[in-house]
Amino acid sequence: MNSSPGYRNWTPLKRYGLCAVVFLVLLGLSFGLSYLHYKQDLSIPLLVGTVLVAWFAGRGPGLALIVLILIAAIMRAEPRPDTPVSTIVLGYVTAVVILGLLVVLVSGRRNASVTNRRLRRQNELLLNSVGEGIIGIDREGKCSFMNPAAATLVGWATDELIGKPLHPLLHHSRPDGSPYPPAECPIGATLRNASERHVSDEVFFKKSGDRFFVEYTSTPIYEDEEVTGAVVVFRDITEEKNARDALYQKGLLIEQSHEAIMVWDFEHGILDWNSGSERLYGYSRANALGKVTYKLLHTIFPVPVDEFLMGLQRTGFWAGDVVHLTRDGREVYSSTRYQIVDLNGRRTVLQTNRDITDRKRAENELRGLNDTLEKRVAERTQSLEEANKELEAFSYSVSHDLRAPLRAVDGFSRIVIEDYGDKLDAEGKRLLNVIRDNAQNMGRLIDDLLQFSRLSRKTLETSPLDIRNLAQDVCLELQSAEDATPAEFKIGELPESYGDRSLMRQVFVNLFSNAIKYSRKKEKIEVEVGGFAKNGENIYFVRDHGIGFDMKYADKLFGVFQRLHDAEQFEGTGVGLAIVHRVVSRHGGRVWAEAELNKGATFYFSLPRERTHEERPDAE
Repeated sequence: MNSSPGYRNWTPLKRYGLCAVVFLVLLGLSFGLSYLHYKQDLSIPLLVGTVLVAWFAGRGPGLALIVLILIAAIMRAEPRPDTPVSTIVLGYVTAVVILGLLVVLVSGRRNASVTNRRLRRQNELLLNSVGEGIIGIDREGKCSFMNPAAATLVGWATDELIGKPLHPLLHHSRPDGSPYPPAECPIGATLRNASERHVSDEVFFKKSGDRFFVEYTSTPIYEDEEVTGAVVVFRDITEEKNARDALYQKGLLIEQSHEAIMVWDFEHGILDWNSGSERLYGYSRANALGKVTYKLLHTIFPVPVDEFLMGLQRTGFWAGDVVHLTRDGREVYSSTRYQIVDLNGRRTVLQTNRDITDRKRAENELRGLNDTLEKRVAERTQSLEEANKELEAFSYSVSHDLRAPLRAVDGFSRIVIEDYGDKLDAEGKRLLNVIRDNAQNMGRLIDDLLQFSRLSRKTLETSPLDIRNLAQDVCLELQSAEDATPAEFKIGELPESYGDRSLMRQVFVNLFSNAIKYSRKKEKIEVEVGGFAKNGENIYFVRDHGIGFDMKYADKLFGVFQRLHDAEQFEGTGVGLAIVHRVVSRHGGRVWAEAELNKGATFYFSLPRERTHEERPDAE
């Protein structure tokens, strides 16, 4: 807004009011002088009043004042009798013309002055409000003016930069850091050649020394058809350049990507088609532009096309495996992603296709192998079921058909000894006792074999196990037997686990019995039981101080009928440790032993710390 007191800011009432006040002052001055009989020329006050009204109130009130003064002068005029009327009229007309010209001249210059001030003020407001930096330079390249936006961008205060050379302060180096000679500067060329220059990618330097990318235009300033300076209008494009560079890099990445990437919209079809798409599908970019992707590639979706399109437009995203046809008719399996993005206000679709044909073929082959494997497993399962039935039949036969003759041999041998013992010599009795012992041993062997066979078919009933409590129960059971061998058990801390209680009880029975049996030659039998957690499993051990064994035979310990000691010294069938191995293996654990001759042995077994899965019976 113009704050000057010019008449253009006054209301008509105020302007003509000033005219009336000046007229009344002049009229009062005239009457006062007449009353005092003071003869004084009023031309000077008249001129001053007229100029005052014309300057402050404008041309209209100034002319009105002249008319009022003329009327008052005519009314008060006392011309001499000898003065011609024409002379009087000519005098009045001359005065009016002179005063009128004065009013026009004064008001015109006042109007020009007000207009100039208003234009300067508007220009100042314009320069201060624009976001671009504006710097003026004179013919010598020195700063002549600078708007606030320019001061903010370069970090210099206006009074710090005015009168100083612009080039060495703001424009001394190129974007690559090399010196920028003034003779090659486009701003200097504007002064030298009187030509406008526009530069879109150079750098200016701030007062701190930091640089920023700018786009600027330098325009010459003319006075009387002569270049007197230049105006440089510039803006900071650092963020735009960084974004443009990043977009360029992304474009390179997209173009060089091995994946097929394309951009399309629902109205114009394919807008971009990278080299990966050309390699995969055989269509050049020119062939693809403007086409509909799913029609061009004959896409087979897992859902109807209409459902795919509605889902994409509703959610802005779709992903899945599809089948495409290449230009030469080959099928290509693609893992495809569709993403709706905003591109310059247009809803466009970014589609990425990754070739998974080899994977799909491998999956199909694997599926075929799985089908074949499942068929073989089914056949094998059927064979195993038949083998189990045969094994059950064999077990029944062993249990009934073989036991009967063994009982007969043992029974008749006992009768012969009891009824005819007095008729037999010592050798005959010994041989009959050997027959009985072997028959009984054969019975025990059959019992162990049947037990070992049943382990393979029994379903595991796993539950949380208090292993320490289980070991204590087995210990009490063994020690309470009538023919029990005295032994001292030291049962330490045993971590809890999961397993089939009845089968794990058999493990401890066999291990404790072995420890006692092979320690009988010691004066004092001691059995140590302990456990600990390690590497995700619980490990338990049973340690004795008996006769031990040679570690080179350790791999034979857990086989059926494998014995490392003479049966005459230590009874048994060689099946007990095989049962231990079978039970622990079915629980997902392992068994091993460490020993030294005549210094004892330690048997270890492990169990999972957590429940894994319910075991199913197997068959051998």
